[in-house]
Amino acid sequence: MIKDTIKRLRETIGQSNTGHLPLSCRVGLMKQIGNVLTVQKIQCECCKKACSFIGMQNPDNVRLLTKINDHLYGNREIAEDVLVETDKLRLYVENNPGMDTLVSWATVMLGYDVHYGGTSMLETEDYHGEDDDDFDPECWEPDFIVSLVCSADSSGVEDDKYDPEKRREYWNWYLDMVLSVYEKPQQEVIPFNHDTIHIPVPHGCDPALSDKIDRLNSALASYIHAPTNRKETDRMKPYAEDPALVRIVADVVRGYSCIPVTHSYDVIRFWYCVALLAQSPNEQATDCLSGLARTLMEHGPGELGILYRILLLLPEQEHLQRLTGELAAYYQRIIPELEAAKWLAKAGIPYPDSFEWSVSFRFTSNGEPFFVSGDEADKNKWFSLSVELFGPSALYGDYTRFTSYQIRVYNADKFIHGLWNEKHGYLLHDNQYLMKDEHYTPEYLVALMYRLSDFGIRFSKVPVDVYASKGISGKAVKEWIRDVMEAYEHDCMEEVRDQALDVYRDEGDVGDTLNEMRKKWGEEIPVLKESRFDEIKMQFP
Repeated sequence: MIKDTIKRLRETIGQSNTGHLPLSCRVGLMKQIGNVLTVQKIQCECCKKACSFIGMQNPDNVRLLTKINDHLYGNREIAEDVLVETDKLRLYVENNPGMDTLVSWATVMLGYDVHYGGTSMLETEDYHGEDDDDFDPECWEPDFIVSLVCSADSSGVEDDKYDPEKRREYWNWYLDMVLSVYEKPQQEVIPFNHDTIHIPVPHGCDPALSDKIDRLNSALASYIHAPTNRKETDRMKPYAEDPALVRIVADVVRGYSCIPVTHSYDVIRFWYCVALLAQSPNEQATDCLSGLARTLMEHGPGELGILYRILLLLPEQEHLQRLTGELAAYYQRIIPELEAAKWLAKAGIPYPDSFEWSVSFRFTSNGEPFFVSGDEADKNKWFSLSVELFGPSALYGDYTRFTSYQIRVYNADKFIHGLWNEKHGYLLHDNQYLMKDEHYTPEYLVALMYRLSDFGIRFSKVPVDVYASKGISGKAVKEWIRDVMEAYEHDCMEEVRDQALDVYRDEGDVGDTLNEMRKKWGEEIPVLKESRFDEIKMQFP
């Protein structure tokens, strides 16, 4: 019966001038299938189709989709953080419209369905035969979103920019996929996983090498993060002494893609394999590392910093010196152009000859490091502004770009929050924009603070905490903050003066005026609460 329905739907696609398969037809097909899990798998296959079609993908989208896929096909419990990751990806999509985020939106819709154990395709009480275009984009089904992605021309997804033949091709693939999932619900149509690294045992290898490979695989599975220091890097030293094993590992690394904009990858095992190769003078190992470095410099940066860190941890390895020099030259070109480096240079603060350093400081509304009021109503009035500057890192959601700073603003109840870096510049209130595409760097921190004051958001001029990593003068950072905040303080005091004059002009005695001043500025100016002011009030009743 399903086959007959699919045959009729193929005729519908063929007769359509736009190549579209109407929503009513798809709803009818899903109701005929009638199983929530199967329908979720169908939508999951659509999302995987989009990933394979786009190629350049947000790794956070792929990570979430991988968890969903593992749940649907691997019979695994749905991860507790799926809802958190879905919400986070949704916020990213809403602030970064584009082709790749349209793909991520399909994953967001699927994430909610899977987390809550349902699917809107089968919850049709309020559905009356409308087509996809009759609904707002945020209500579109994943299968329709992917049809837009797969049929859009090179200029993007606009109403009049779709190729009918590409759209027809997609919907015919969709019907093939639906039939496959219906008939073989435990078999993926598009394989999709983390591509876990497993060092293979060659056919006919001697028992000693086979045993060493088994021990290496066990070791790789036991680590919880990529190597970050010399002790962790040296874990691979015993394995690097076997030329045959080095060649096998080099073949694995060479055939494994670690550019995270295209897919999720086995971060821990991959970089421990790189650490193994780095400790071998074998020509195949050094060639593999050089090829990896070129790939990341040309198409990344991705996780290039991990490779550079591993090389720096092994200064005695002569065979690495040329590659280390190439990466050092690369970073020497890149770092001065980063916003964080420009800020340090303008402030006259030297930074170490390294790519891993950081500076951070934070301001709050009342100079207290944490929200301490017992009154829940005050949560929306207490704000924190944090500034982080660091060496070159891959931009969140776009591993083809560097970032070097991040400014965050939020209030205690998190209903208001903002983010500024090389890509973003926004302030949201309950997911509604107060500021959008307004970019500020650390150099213009005071200008950002002025802008935030338009929304009644103000900060103490003294930071609640300041941090500088080794090689950067914390004292110099504090002096810079003190100097630039003088302008902000001057502006604050002008406002306080104007408000004080307004209070003074109001009818009432000195006591009323004092109470009003304490109410307005008591948190920011604690001295107003001292008892000596009460004595003055008694003298001037």
